Amino acid sequence: MPEITLDDFNSLIHTVYEAGINPHKWSAFVGDLSGHLDDTLICLHAHDTVARASLGLLASGAAPEFIDSYVRDYATINVWANGMAIAPIGKLVQSEEIYDPDKLLKTEFYNDCLRSQSLVSASAVALHRSSDRMLFLSGNIRLRNHDLVRARVNRTFDLLGPHITRSFELMRHIPHQVEGEDYRATLETSTDAVLFIDRAGRITHCNRAGTAMRKDASFLAVDRDGHLHLKDPRADTTLRIALAAIARADFPAIPGSFPVRRAAGSPMRAMIVPLAHRTTQTMFDQIFEDLPIAMLVLRNQPTPQPSVAALPGYGLTPAESELAVAIAQGISLRDHADSRDVSIHTVRAQLKSVFAKTETRRQSQLAALILRH
Repeated sequence: MPEITLDDFNSLIHTVYEAGINPHKWSAFVGDLSGHLDDTLICLHAHDTVARASLGLLASGAAPEFIDSYVRDYATINVWANGMAIAPIGKLVQSEEIYDPDKLLKTEFYNDCLRSQSLVSASAVALHRSSDRMLFLSGNIRLRNHDLVRARVNRTFDLLGPHITRSFELMRHIPHQVEGEDYRATLETSTDAVLFIDRAGRITHCNRAGTAMRKDASFLAVDRDGHLHLKDPRADTTLRIALAAIARADFPAIPGSFPVRRAAGSPMRAMIVPLAHRTTQTMFDQIFEDLPIAMLVLRNQPTPQPSVAALPGYGLTPAESELAVAIAQGISLRDHADSRDVSIHTVRAQLKSVFAKTETRRQSQLAALILRH
């Protein structure tokens, strides 16, 4: 079974980021992904974790009547959904990790829902979670060629996960595109600073908040040729790496969100988002050298909260306790390290200690333990 080509993967990433700006594109993404993963039912779930009910489902690879019956009846008995409710955000989770396969065969969910579609397992990524709702992407795998398909689905989801979570973060903070309305106009209502950047690292356009940000000399500088320079050296290096990756259409190499510190004021959080139609050079790039290839989105970074005591009785240090709580909230190790201004190696060492003290082996197990307490 052939792997997804780099061109196909980049095409999927294009659609992911387009959907972050225009949510109507998520249907196209689900359809495109299904077309690349045979024998797999691709679903984008919106789920009420309290009522255990579907809030909506985008699916490709199943009959419409099956999708309707899932939303109406089967979502309430989906035994996998409970596990996804505590899964780390953006991380690949396999159905066997959240529900015993032998017990699954005895459930109403399997016998009434999965079995009719010859579905036997799933891989999924949690994309967003609030106190009572969650969003997750699942690849439900059919029995035929199961092992080969499963490996391919896992690799694809593992690569796509960070981009999808980043796109949903963009969608939550940037106003949605309105049909028939200039998208630049909608950006003006955002409190986030949005800067459009070309291949050379020059700012080509800003929204209102971005224009104000350009005047903050403690945060960034723009040279006489319009090139953007972040005053935080580490953040500026990350920005250069991201722009270079976008320019060569190497989407897996695009860094995730990153902190930007400044001499005065609270730190910011930055996210670099490729503009799908600008990543491949055309003849127009030879004429118009300032066509943007990326959006830099900047927002205030929440001030770290005081240490929270997690799992009393397990002997966790304050730093380990904070890390455990962050994992339960779906925060990545990298983001936690950045928010605490420590290295990723320090956080990984803390996690190893937490695993040993709590007798857990995975972040999902640790999150489940915290939520039970």
